[in-house]
Amino acid sequence: PRMTAQLDAVPFTVARRGYDRGEVDDRLAALTTELTALAAARDAAVAESRTLTRHLEASRSETRTLREAAAEARADIDALRAQVAE
Repeated sequence: PRMTAQLDAVPFTVARRGYDRGEVDDRLAALTTELTALAAARDAAVAESRTLTRHLEASRSETRTLREAAAEARADIDALRAQVAE
């Protein structure tokens, strides 16, 4: 009689001396393919994260520059108002 063993809900047929090698090889190949795809997706996500981090840093730098320019413009406006008031 052939029995089925459960391993993470994936049945392997128990052969005379262990599991059916073909089933195990097929499952390992599928897991290897899935692992390769997941690693590629992870690498793409890491690369995208680095790109987004660079964009964020550039935006922060630009924001600082614009805030400094706005502060200088406000100071100039205040100085001009003071001159007009005199």
